[in-house]
Amino acid sequence: MTFITLLTFALVWTGLVWLSARYLGGETRSDWSAWWALHLLAAVLPVTGLFAASFLPAMPGGVTIAVPDDLSFLDAPVADGAGGEAAVMPLAGLLDVALVAIAALYLAVAAVLLTTFFIGRIRLALLVRRSCPVFVSDTDVPVLVCTEDISPFAFSGILVGGKPAIVLPARLLEEVGEDAIEPVIAHEAAHLTRRDTDLAFLFSLAAILLWPSPFIAMMVRRWRLSAELQCDRAALARADASTRKAYARTLLAALRLTKLSAENKKAGRALPCPPAAFSTSQLKDEKMRIANIMEGAASARKSPFAAAGLYMAVACLSIVGIGAAVTLGTGASAASGANATIVEGGQISSPYGMRSNPQDKARKQHHHGVDVKAPMGTPVRAPADGVIIDVSETYKDKETYGKVIVMQSAGGITTAFAHLGDFNVAKGDSVTRGQKIAEIGMSGQTTGPHVHIETYIDGEMVDPATVWSSLNK
Repeated sequence: MTFITLLTFALVWTGLVWLSARYLGGETRSDWSAWWALHLLAAVLPVTGLFAASFLPAMPGGVTIAVPDDLSFLDAPVADGAGGEAAVMPLAGLLDVALVAIAALYLAVAAVLLTTFFIGRIRLALLVRRSCPVFVSDTDVPVLVCTEDISPFAFSGILVGGKPAIVLPARLLEEVGEDAIEPVIAHEAAHLTRRDTDLAFLFSLAAILLWPSPFIAMMVRRWRLSAELQCDRAALARADASTRKAYARTLLAALRLTKLSAENKKAGRALPCPPAAFSTSQLKDEKMRIANIMEGAASARKSPFAAAGLYMAVACLSIVGIGAAVTLGTGASAASGANATIVEGGQISSPYGMRSNPQDKARKQHHHGVDVKAPMGTPVRAPADGVIIDVSETYKDKETYGKVIVMQSAGGITTAFAHLGDFNVAKGDSVTRGQKIAEIGMSGQTTGPHVHIETYIDGEMVDPATVWSSLNK
């Protein structure tokens, strides 16, 4: 399983889930936070499952493998096991470098985002500790007042500890007054009751870890908006027109604080946006909220049967995604998981990748395989079930390879074993995992008894150690 495969699956799958969430729910999707939360789970779980499935052991069972007619992709020169011929880095080597660069970029961006996220959580926790309980409210949750210019928010204490609290900025309280702030407190209390702050924490982590997929962030934003609409509705359940108007003015005042906070951010002085803030910097979303507040729009009617049907659809979507992920992951782990040791007691003498030429140490070249040294006559075993597709004493008329066996196994994996001694199989034979196929030798151009192992997946050269676990030792 390559990083590109994982990334491609994540992009395709989360995109499909986004389309389902965007168009399947109809009118209910805008203010139904559970709808978006379920789709986020449906998007994240299969991708997580694919990462896990990449490390699952192989599934036993017979496989029918077609023997390819064209083995030309095995013609590339191999060093210290293919005559030590000087070679520039081939396309496969360049692809390896590109894959490493992409993986490094992903890790670097994720590390920066995670660091920023957790620092923000710590700063919010410190802000809560600095805030004073000077405001008296009917809610069971402490209401604190801070001096910082930040939107009102609910704090659950997840990760950093502390008791749940509602934090109000002193400037907003002075501007709108205590009567107008009561619905805001009810709004934030609804977030705590619904555990929106905890969900926001988890969904934010998912968006960070899956940052290459824009669809996760898009669904998180829609979930936030639907949660805000529902909490607005809870806060204004018994409100008249004048109360709604005052609530809308308070939201506008909070938006001004959010804008001021954004300006401070550019100057490096801002606090992070809390996970359950009363207002955000998404002006389009806030306009929708104000329209719903002023109109007193009721929630879209969701009959129990319609809701159950939509939940079932999302559940089926999750099952399909998890099944696809496990199938894809198991196909790769069939090789990388529980496979037999190729050379018992062997030692890796030269790994895959760039190295010094065995005959000219000053010259760097790409080594296309893994060399395992062992005493003459040591058994060489098949790492997995497969079919022997070629046996040759002068493979492709090149004496540098010596005696070669080429085996194909499940998942489009082809493995070549070079510099062998005696053969124990013939072309066309089916072999089982752990079966002896040859012995360690010194045939061809070599510096000592060993076996040179190359591996290809669908014709593309890969590091054998990423496929056969015994080569990681």
